[in-house]
Amino acid sequence: MKSPRGSVTVEVAPEGTVTAQITDAAGNTSTQASETAAAADTEVKAPTITLESTGDDDIYNNAEVGEDGTVTATNQLARRLRCGERHV
Repeated sequence: MKSPRGSVTVEVAPEGTVTAQITDAAGNTSTQASETAAAADTEVKAPTITLESTGDDDIYNNAEVGEDGTVTATNQLARRLRCGERHV
């Protein structure tokens, strides 16, 4: 797509290569230039969620449940995620 300033914008797939050459109004032609887009990181690893142990009986009792009726859960984020990023 050509813009008013003479630049061109194209969408390129990850690892795709764009090659360009320019010819001016007088017919002078530039050398070719090429650039390859970086690879895309499309792998998403799931977080790991671990609940506080229920003990040997697999049932939470009063000693294992907090005063507010909750148990502790630990969320281990995938390596490339940071706290505050949106997890969908």
